[in-house]
Amino acid sequence: MKIPDHIQQAIQAYYAERVTDDEVAALEAWFREDEANLRIFAEHGMVEWHLLCEQEKADAAAILTILREAEEKAEPDFSLLQNSSFQASPGKSAKPRITARELWSLAGYLAAKGMRSKAGVIGSIAAILLLGAVLMLVILGQGRESGTPETAGNPPNLPSQVGPASPVSGPTVATLTAQHDTLWQAASGTAIPGVGDGLVAGQRLVLTEGLAEVTTARGASVILEAPCEVAFSESDNALRLVSGRLYAVVPGPASGFEVQTPAAQIVDIGTEFGVSVDAAGTVGVRVFTGLVEVSTGPKPSDKHPLLEGELARVHSRGVEKIEYDATLDFQTSMPSREITPRLTGQVRWLSAPPPSIEHSVFTDPYNAYLFLEKEKALIPAGTEINSSDPSKPIRADKDRAVVEEETVVDAYILHFDPDENGSSARGTIVFDRPIIGVITNHILLKESDQHCAHPQVNYGVTHPTRGLEQPGVRIGPDGRSLMIDIEGFARQSDHLRILVAAKDGQP
Repeated sequence: MKIPDHIQQAIQAYYAERVTDDEVAALEAWFREDEANLRIFAEHGMVEWHLLCEQEKADAAAILTILREAEEKAEPDFSLLQNSSFQASPGKSAKPRITARELWSLAGYLAAKGMRSKAGVIGSIAAILLLGAVLMLVILGQGRESGTPETAGNPPNLPSQVGPASPVSGPTVATLTAQHDTLWQAASGTAIPGVGDGLVAGQRLVLTEGLAEVTTARGASVILEAPCEVAFSESDNALRLVSGRLYAVVPGPASGFEVQTPAAQIVDIGTEFGVSVDAAGTVGVRVFTGLVEVSTGPKPSDKHPLLEGELARVHSRGVEKIEYDATLDFQTSMPSREITPRLTGQVRWLSAPPPSIEHSVFTDPYNAYLFLEKEKALIPAGTEINSSDPSKPIRADKDRAVVEEETVVDAYILHFDPDENGSSARGTIVFDRPIIGVITNHILLKESDQHCAHPQVNYGVTHPTRGLEQPGVRIGPDGRSLMIDIEGFARQSDHLRILVAAKDGQP
């Protein structure tokens, strides 16, 4: 298409920074005549700009230097201009061909250049015209080459649709299971999350205040400390820590849980650990129990094991094991009411009791579940229990003890009901008050139901093997913690009642 002489002169005047009001008006009228003129203008502008650089004796290296300097000043991305856009297409004349992404980068540069030019306001108007032309090309789809998908012409960082961002969609890979005094920043077009909300692949969370607990689909429990930013991938057993701090508890089924950071990947091998990423990108790792592998690359020499109690920092010099550092003290539990203990491993807290914990109703092969049955339950003197002795594992059929005097307790039930193949659950339960006693025998469980049972829960009391048959529970030496290591069988549920001293001792 032949460009009219007065339009040719107007374009040249613009790039020579001497465009007049009449020439701007002529360009506007020419744009309205035919949408194709928009691309002609932009492509011709690229040629004029390139020739102008030649006239100023700026070689290709100098041009790229100017563009990189523009990038460093937070101006539009010019890296795309380093490709073959200035080469002629096969079988065509030497006229340069450019993409809409390149036009957008050039337009941004020319707009800024026009604002600072000697042409002043007139140059700015022309620069804005070019920006508008490129934007129109994108919207109308005129900027794409034949056979290229319509979305290919979108300029960088410009949404393909005008309006509110669409929610991130994808497979659910985790759940927000708890939060405390949180303040969230909306990210990636997603809504502010709430407890119980699923978190999907591609979602990003920015926590600016408070604490939040995220549980992956495989069962890894992660506490996030503000300020913190994490992102989720397609994996249901990994997350990316962009910045901030997290503490992870990884049960057996989630072994291999991975925390990805800018400097390294931290892979769990059945453990509890903390990870931090500071403003400089330095990664800190602390292993509380078990073992992790810190990987900084694909080679075997890039993999560094960390054992229980070890700390390390990952920076430009590699992985460096360090002594105790207070900055690697992590929040290891969520603040809550005093009735809620701290849980680790494969023990999960239920804030509300389920309607039924009879066999095969509330079943999970990977986790045991703890809930509060009754606050301030009155236990009569002489009530038979299995044990309050921290010196040995509790045997349901052989160990017996009694509550010597009337005692006010908070009563808890631990419920474990594996699937048809059977499985195990391991973890700890730590209370802030002494454990008065533990009941594991199914007969004693039934007898104590009258004092402790939740009135709205079906316990499956008719099942003869409701308690624990195998010794796998031990009270810790502090008298406030309980170590759990139980085997479950497909034919039964396992119940454990824990009696803990009430806060004020009054019914």
